Amino acid sequence: MRQGEIPMKSYLIGVFVLSSLACSVSAQTTAQVYGRLDASVVGLNGAQSQIGMVEGVGATSNVGFRGNEDLGGGRSVIYNLEIKIELATGGGGAATNSGTYRSTSNGIFSRNAYAGLKDKNLGTLTLGRNYTSAVRAVYNMNAIPVGINTGLAGNIAAQGIGNDFWNNNQIKYDSPEFGGLSFMANYAPSEGGGASSRGTNYGGSATYRSSGLVLTAGHQKDNNHIGPGSINWSVLTASYAIGDVKVAGGYVRVKNPSKIAGWTDSKMWTVGAAYKITPPLTLGAQYFNNKESNTGTTSKQLVINARYALSKRTGLYAMATRTENGAMPVMAMYNVPGTANGKTTAMAVGIQHFF
Repeated sequence: MRQGEIPMKSYLIGVFVLSSLACSVSAQTTAQVYGRLDASVVGLNGAQSQIGMVEGVGATSNVGFRGNEDLGGGRSVIYNLEIKIELATGGGGAATNSGTYRSTSNGIFSRNAYAGLKDKNLGTLTLGRNYTSAVRAVYNMNAIPVGINTGLAGNIAAQGIGNDFWNNNQIKYDSPEFGGLSFMANYAPSEGGGASSRGTNYGGSATYRSSGLVLTAGHQKDNNHIGPGSINWSVLTASYAIGDVKVAGGYVRVKNPSKIAGWTDSKMWTVGAAYKITPPLTLGAQYFNNKESNTGTTSKQLVINARYALSKRTGLYAMATRTENGAMPVMAMYNVPGTANGKTTAMAVGIQHFF
């Protein structure tokens, strides 16, 4: 860096802080409690055989607190705290994995814990545990109407990306939209206690929207927190919605040359579609192909889902999957551990409520 130059991260933080201090403060404050409850009964046959209640088959149950204080001039202070809920036991929280760091204990607000500043012209800057930019890009490849968990989340979890959904100590920037184009960037400084690069992670993504078409691209790099090496993963997605039909697909590549625990060098692609048969009833199907680089074996999964809306907040769903695993143990249903080199047929019926 040449003398007199200001690092980009410091510049962005300075712009947000100074713009907020310069505005007049109004007393308008809002706060909201929100959440989602998802419970189902699951049956599995094949490499795994069981019947039981499973939480979060469609989407993870959670409760959260979010709000903002209007500072005037199009600027506001924002915050979000969100905790995972286990309906079967009443427990809460989840492991606070972050990049190459794998937590041995649960955190209370494991899904989000941040505060930040938002400006309608400059964008949003947040500090704390938050979604990574590339993970937000991943969501666009999902076509299953009940949520991302069974299918998409199970396949990228087998790759290791479950460790990069929410990362600790993040400085994250979300841009406004410019002619359909927007971007995100995130950076987390090292907490390795030694070499400055250990544990550092950073990434970004871009999104383009136009008349039902959504395209995303993202990349994330996580340096090993206990030694040399790093993992890199990239994602490309596309979706298109017209009338009652949506099609979606994407590609995810994980590179783990250092063989860091919790990550699998792999390539995954997927394609799916959903159709709203009637206003309350939506059917969806999606296929996943996940190749593990070390063994060259492929795990394949087909997911079929129907969701029936009882109201704007409540829906019933039915799900069926066929999973044929190679070395990667993709989950037949979310929250049910996968079995490597095995075939499983699974079915689930459940209820989902938002508040």
